[in-house]
Amino acid sequence: MNYPMVAKELGVTLCEDRKCLLRDLNQHTRGFVRDGVIHWKNRHLIRRGLYTFLKLVAEIGIGDVPRIDISECELLWAKSTGAYNLGLQLGARFPREFAEVDRAKVREMLLHTLLSPEKRERITRWARD
Repeated sequence: MNYPMVAKELGVTLCEDRKCLLRDLNQHTRGFVRDGVIHWKNRHLIRRGLYTFLKLVAEIGIGDVPRIDISECELLWAKSTGAYNLGLQLGARFPREFAEVDRAKVREMLLHTLLSPEKRERITRWARD
């Protein structure tokens, strides 16, 4: 399995590395989403890379929500949980450590983010589990 196969299975669009107008290789190595297209350098698929790639796929799913209506805290939580769920859909399980940095960032952001009590409870529970 490789990243183009994963993208095809999940129904997302990958840029074509060599034809991409946004050719900054460093950005393609880290990966980013622009206009619903994932810009990602194709390379050997490993679990850590798959998790990072699936966070970008999850970001596309969140794209329908106007960014003004979602806090950075919610966005990071949604990308991390989305990547985990997409991994399960593909038959991949990720170690807890993959999301540990995201959990720490979310815990810090929760100190300064206004959320509804329901969202705060759900996100806090995830960040502390």
